[in-house]
Amino acid sequence: MVGILLSRARKELIIVNILNQNKMRDLIKQKLVDHHANCGVDRYGQKRALDFYSIFQLEGDNVLEYLKENKNILQLCTYGGSLGTYKGINEILDAEIKAECNKAFYSNPNRKQAMTSW
Repeated sequence: MVGILLSRARKELIIVNILNQNKMRDLIKQKLVDHHANCGVDRYGQKRALDFYSIFQLEGDNVLEYLKENKNILQLCTYGGSLGTYKGINEILDAEIKAECNKAFYSNPNRKQAMTSW
């Protein structure tokens, strides 16, 4: 009886863990797509390096822990700026998230304005 309860508890824990991972991936996707849809650009339509904590804000530490286990979503780097160093997103590795971000960026009104103003 105890073995059955432990087995059931392990299965439930695995299911909860899978659900949490899917929620975290969806959170990363949503935040990145929102950022690409509304980010500012220079006069040539280029965006600056993506600051990790400005995108994920309070969830940043949880996302970092998730990304340590799932290295196939984002590539992070440390950048230096006038105010010190910061963690930035170097590349989006997940093909689905990258496609959604590109679609959002190409329809970004700031980018359209910059690309047609000169």
